[in-house]
Amino acid sequence: MKATELRELAAKATPGPWIVRQHVHAPADARNKALDRVKVTGQIGPLGSFDREDGELIVALRNNLPAILSALEAVEGMREALEKIAAKNDLSQAADDEIEVYARSALYECELIARQALALKEKE
Repeated sequence: MKATELRELAAKATPGPWIVRQHVHAPADARNKALDRVKVTGQIGPLGSFDREDGELIVALRNNLPAILSALEAVEGMREALEKIAAKNDLSQAADDEIEVYARSALYECELIARQALALKEKE
């Protein structure tokens, strides 16, 4: 799934920030201890009850989704740039050291593209 698709899903979901609230759930588990459950809550109220680790993961991902998607978009952009660079060069018959040199130059070109993108973003 592309970052743009994830952004669309996020826009339709309950807005953040989401929080984790302690919630002890009965009945007890097989060892006769209360299950460690949490409630995930968003701006509209409770969203569900989860095992602690699952709830904390869901909340952390939701609350950090904009930064995660920005990083994913940057990686997608670099991949597209590398694919364009690779399309210009046929490496099917290249030796390992030639591929390494090519990869280093491709990474350098990606770095330049990233710097240009950041410069444009700073001007906005």
